Amino acid sequence: MKKHIAVSLAAILCTGGAMAQEGGAFVGVSFGQGKTKLDTTAINTVILTTEEQYIKGKEYDVIVTKPDGTKVVETRIEADTYIPGATTTDMSRSDETFTADDTAIGIIAGYRHFVLSSLAVRGYGEYEYKRTKVKSAENSQSANYMAFTLGADAIYYFNRSDSFQIGAFAGIGAAYSQYPSKLTGLNKRLNAFGLSSNIGLHADIVEYHGIDVGVKFLTNNASGSRGSYEVDVKHQPAFFVRYMFQF
Repeated sequence: MKKHIAVSLAAILCTGGAMAQEGGAFVGVSFGQGKTKLDTTAINTVILTTEEQYIKGKEYDVIVTKPDGTKVVETRIEADTYIPGATTTDMSRSDETFTADDTAIGIIAGYRHFVLSSLAVRGYGEYEYKRTKVKSAENSQSANYMAFTLGADAIYYFNRSDSFQIGAFAGIGAAYSQYPSKLTGLNKRLNAFGLSSNIGLHADIVEYHGIDVGVKFLTNNASGSRGSYEVDVKHQPAFFVRYMFQF
């Protein structure tokens, strides 16, 4: 009897005071804020053309002394002058940097699996619809584009209770973005592939609700050109918040 009570008490101590650790699928929504840097280079060419010219010679008077010593005034005419036409090319380089403010709204879906009671791994796919606004000294313009991420995270829970647990996560993934011509100044869309990494805090509330707060780093930068115009698109770190319903 005493042995049975001891075993039951040990089981209660091992399982009590913490949420059940069950893996499963999850779906959610996300919101993010970040910046995109655009470095542009343009070669400006100016062609200057001058037309050919004919300048008629002018008449002028000179005093001539003859052999007998008398002096007379004679009128002479200068020779006509011809100036050929010419073409000159002036080239100048213009470098400018613009910063675009990005706002992202996305959906996320994936699966979480517990390796240990305090350690979980998850894989997910995320689609983001981004609106970016580029500001310059002359004007500002807005553009919309989409981004996809396939990633995997590890989550370590360092504080657990029966209705709440919080931990830190870090992960890496593959990212794709499609930048519109309105943003880049090119005559076509610019595709960009690269890596995505993120770190942050994750919380589970009453087992079914999950919240992420973190920072995302993207390396899917891109470059493109149109004639003498070139542009480089580079992402800055982005802040994000996610809500997930965990089945």
